[in-house]
Amino acid sequence: MKLLGISKATLNRRAEDGTIPTEIEEGRKRGRKYPKEAIDAHVRLLKPKSKTKLTFGPTTNSELWASFQNHFKLYEVEDIVTYDRLLEWREANDDIFMSAREGGKRIAGVTILPLAEDVIKSLIDGRIREQNIEPWAIRKWSEKNLTAYIPSISIHYTGDKQRDRERGHYIIRSAIRWALSLDRQYDIKKAARPIRAFIDTLEQEESPLVPPPRDNQ
Repeated sequence: MKLLGISKATLNRRAEDGTIPTEIEEGRKRGRKYPKEAIDAHVRLLKPKSKTKLTFGPTTNSELWASFQNHFKLYEVEDIVTYDRLLEWREANDDIFMSAREGGKRIAGVTILPLAEDVIKSLIDGRIREQNIEPWAIRKWSEKNLTAYIPSISIHYTGDKQRDRERGHYIIRSAIRWALSLDRQYDIKKAARPIRAFIDTLEQEESPLVPPPRDNQ
């Protein structure tokens, strides 16, 4: 009664009409029991749900470091771009990293790079890794005939499947809006993963781009 915040009379009434699950031995009229698992589930529903606002905007250096650390939980070491390289990319173009936040804390992020086309071809052919992308290869969004490359979209996993799913959906929606905005504002003519195709892929739940946590974490 105390956990549910109701009186004994109300508890009995709800037990009688089946609102609250109960168990009683067959053939008995007394000795009604309230299964703990069921009551705990009802108590959880009574707790106020978090109304923390999710926001999306340019990544700070602190968030960039958090992203770098988070990638160790998602990728093999050889596929992780070092923090100093990320800073070099930022020096070349300050508008390539975006983060999603919950209550001001980073929960996810996405990166879109305008790159020299020959560099993207080398990435696709496996001749270089993302770590090998030199700052000179990253172009300004204001340049003409851009080629866009999308190396990363990820979340910080909590272990709560529902919460992680909500984070994934939010960063995907935010990434779509950002990609569409870039496509409208700038001269993005070519791409290894074109903006429109990227958006279409994001919208296919059977082929999500948000990587799951590594099994050994």
